[in-house]
Amino acid sequence: MTNKAIGISNVTLQDYVNFDETKMEEAYSFEQYSIRYFGATAGYGGSLSNNLKTVLSTTDDARYYKFYEVDPNYGEGRISYQVTPNAAPSVGEMYITRAECYARLGKKDLAIADLNTLREKRLKNYTPLQSADFSSDKDLIKFCLEERRRETFQSHLRLFDVKRMNLEPDFATTLVKEFQGETYKAEPNSGKLVLPIPAQVMKFNPSWEG
Repeated sequence: MTNKAIGISNVTLQDYVNFDETKMEEAYSFEQYSIRYFGATAGYGGSLSNNLKTVLSTTDDARYYKFYEVDPNYGEGRISYQVTPNAAPSVGEMYITRAECYARLGKKDLAIADLNTLREKRLKNYTPLQSADFSSDKDLIKFCLEERRRETFQSHLRLFDVKRMNLEPDFATTLVKEFQGETYKAEPNSGKLVLPIPAQVMKFNPSWEG
């Protein structure tokens, strides 16, 4: 499936590093298999978590410095996609998905090749990954998951990725948030990732599972 998706001719992996910074909306759109148009003036903003900053280079990664900007009107920053957010996987996500599949199948060289194809179009002064950079298949899979986070941090997929990762002890993730001097944690499979369905609603829908 990923091979066929990557082979579609009217969507191609874009070079974010060298793409005209004033036309990044076009670069983003060229990589989407499907986009939605919102005829509205509303928007959304957000800030990077401290944890995300440990895996995302704010100086070399074009996914950060060409899409994310400090805006005093919106707090720390905002991501500019204007009116065409993605409604399906992107070409970049397909490369990462295939790389993860290769890594899980023990096809290390193919996984690294896909990662390099993507990363050379995302990072300035990029040094290609080598097989020697990973001591085990597990390390390579972990890197694929981190790269997926870097590629999709702005697309609201993190919840689904964390839930999937929590199915495997090797990649299970505890989310931590500091707020007003308090520390809040959402441990794997703790039920804290999403708000529960209210008891009153469950009462009137007894066939639903808790």
